[in-house]
Amino acid sequence: MEVAAEAVGQRYGRRVVLDGVTAQFHPGVTGILGPNGAGKSTLIKVLATVMGATRGTVHYDTWQVPGDGAPVRRRLGYVPQLYALYDRMTGQEFLSYAAAMKGLPVPTVADDVSQALEAVGLASATRARIRTYSGGMRQRLVVAQALLGHPALLILDEPSAGLDPEERGRLKNVLATLGARSTILLSTHIVSDLEDVATQVLVMDHGRILAAGPLASLERRAAGRVQELTLPLDEWAAQQSAWAERPAPERPVVAAVRQHGSAAMRSA
Repeated sequence: MEVAAEAVGQRYGRRVVLDGVTAQFHPGVTGILGPNGAGKSTLIKVLATVMGATRGTVHYDTWQVPGDGAPVRRRLGYVPQLYALYDRMTGQEFLSYAAAMKGLPVPTVADDVSQALEAVGLASATRARIRTYSGGMRQRLVVAQALLGHPALLILDEPSAGLDPEERGRLKNVLATLGARSTILLSTHIVSDLEDVATQVLVMDHGRILAAGPLASLERRAAGRVQELTLPLDEWAAQQSAWAERPAPERPVVAAVRQHGSAAMRSA
């Protein structure tokens, strides 16, 4: 699916969250990268038709929003940043319920559910109650529901949250495979989520797109202007707050990765 956002804006009262965003998204994986508060989640919600924009238009192949939300939603899968699950259901029951809510053909639901669970590594937990799932398993189940029906457009907001390194690797493999036939939009503030999988990266801050292109190209543009700091986790919160509070023109794009008791912070 070809997706094009034209001058998309969003306000909350007087606060501008999206400031005339224009971008095109093609089949493959597009990463939307930026610090917390950059406008990534708001843009994702607008593109997923969950939220209407204050101004601007989004085109999806032959459809556009505002106007054609229903046919677009039938062709997309969405992983929100916040979600709720029915703890008394099994993983299989939840996905069957999600398939019914999506209006998928009944004869294909069983196969779709099995394929989605297999893709995210939950095939062995299909009959377990969701209340017994770990945080990472719950996150993978939410990704699985987005895969139902083989969507032409897959939109994921911080999908790696709560996943361990092995689970992140599995998710990247799934996205790389799906990107061969679908348009995938992946919002994150972690650069490594996009390495080896993203065909295009948009860098956002303060509701605007600051740069766009392949990740390798953006890294070359940032050569000589990148700072990297590794520090103990107990110092991370203070350092992150100090960087986030810098004035807007100087505020860097920050990506944080927690691993083995330390935190790495990269900026450009």
